Amino acid sequence: MDPREVAFFGRITAAFTHEMKNVLAIIKESAGLMEDLLALNQNAAFPHQERFVRSLATIEAQAKRGIELSNRLNRFAHSPDESFATVDLNEMLEQVVFLSERFARLKRVTLSLNPCAHPLPVITSPVGLQMTVFGFLECCWGGMAGGGNISLSVAQNGPEAVISIACQGGAEFTEDLARWVADSEAGLALKQIAKHSNCRIECSQSRASFDLIVSIAG
Repeated sequence: MDPREVAFFGRITAAFTHEMKNVLAIIKESAGLMEDLLALNQNAAFPHQERFVRSLATIEAQAKRGIELSNRLNRFAHSPDESFATVDLNEMLEQVVFLSERFARLKRVTLSLNPCAHPLPVITSPVGLQMTVFGFLECCWGGMAGGGNISLSVAQNGPEAVISIACQGGAEFTEDLARWVADSEAGLALKQIAKHSNCRIECSQSRASFDLIVSIAG
């Protein structure tokens, strides 16, 4: 796809998620106002008052969740703003993990992130690197038939940042990541995306772990 087409999708999505946030914020504020009015008139009982109060609390909680989801999608939609940019790797991976959780949950897999203790600015393609990480996470949970956990750890190694991804628990991992990267069409395509994102892939001797290496900015 032409980068301009990707940027167009991102721009439109970002604009509409911003509008969605406004709608949800009004719903949340309205529910909160109604709760305040009920609190001021606690002695004025009416039929099904308790159910009404519980429903308002549910509306407010779901509106808050919707705002969080919209914020995340809005941030993701801005990823194509620049083909290459300096981004904080900890923040980017936290974003990818959040966006990936539903997919993992359907496979009965949990995701965990251990960020670096300090910010790690890297120069990369924001879209490409996120797509690379998601692609490998998808490969991992696809090979974890019995569920389990996928952990991502971030560390600095000299002038490079290392993202270590490992599958743990559940049934034995059913894929060989090194072979998958080397032989499968999807793995080869992902390898190319990683390369264009200033990232390289290093598979360990374990069948279920690997590292993504990115150069640290400046």
